[in-house]
Amino acid sequence: MKPADYDRLNKFRTEWLEAKKRAFSTEYVAHRLGISLRQAFNTRRTVERFFGDALPSLGNNTNIPNLDHQDIKPGRYIIASDLHLWPNVHSRAEDAFVKVLSSNHFDGLILNGDVLDGPAVSRYGKRMAEDIPHIVDEVSNAQARVREYVQTSKNKKLTRHIIRGNHDWRLETYLMNNAPSVEGLPGTQLEDIFPDFVISMSANITQRIIIKHRWHAGVHAAYNNAVRSHTAAMVTGDTHRLQLTRYAAYNGVAYGVETGFLADRYGPQFSYGENNPQNWCEGFCVLDVEDDEPHIELIDCSRKSPRFMGRPIHGRN
Repeated sequence: MKPADYDRLNKFRTEWLEAKKRAFSTEYVAHRLGISLRQAFNTRRTVERFFGDALPSLGNNTNIPNLDHQDIKPGRYIIASDLHLWPNVHSRAEDAFVKVLSSNHFDGLILNGDVLDGPAVSRYGKRMAEDIPHIVDEVSNAQARVREYVQTSKNKKLTRHIIRGNHDWRLETYLMNNAPSVEGLPGTQLEDIFPDFVISMSANITQRIIIKHRWHAGVHAAYNNAVRSHTAAMVTGDTHRLQLTRYAAYNGVAYGVETGFLADRYGPQFSYGENNPQNWCEGFCVLDVEDDEPHIELIDCSRKSPRFMGRPIHGRN
């Protein structure tokens, strides 16, 4: 590494450690050095690799964009996770979702992460000669599909929420790592792509029900989410599983909810699965909150005849 790089990294390290002593934030360090907040976090990782030791946390996650939480009112919500929308690729689960959304009154629509897939801007390379969509085509397709959800909904005034998933970070992360000079350019952030939605990392209903893309992983994710959240319900996606776990304790009952996924398990988005069986389940969730209590229905779309409220769902209108 060039001496100039050493001086720059050492100066950053000194500023960071001084900020820790004075209980200042990463935002302060970025301002002092004349760099963006994201560049500060990237440089922190570079410094840690170069000097071989970890820099202490400055404890300022509130300064990172989109790590906020949105408080939403009690009501009836339809929740879909892990859409992984690709051009010209649809699923039975998405058809059932649109049908239920258009035929029933909901107070809000929540897309709980991974609306986009982002294979063209993934850190993983292409598999052999697979045909993946250009990011422009993927984003345009996702915008049209999400717009359709809103336009076909029975309640035209329903609130609209997107919880950011790990795949939804891909475009911004790609630009940050490969073209940092265009950071913040209009059209490159999730808020620009879906301007009619409130974007955040999680949503809270009465502080007792939390909806976020992911927390614990593994086969016991729903159980661990219920046990450790100390809430009435923790609703998550990411695992592509559709299940509910009830946990009872002296302080009440908690539910861990995994909301399935809206894509097709054998779709091109999941070619990495090599057509092996996956313990996944296509579907979505309806959450009705009344008197601070969650009422949950999981709609299993892996069946030949998905049902909602005991009645068959017959595709889109």
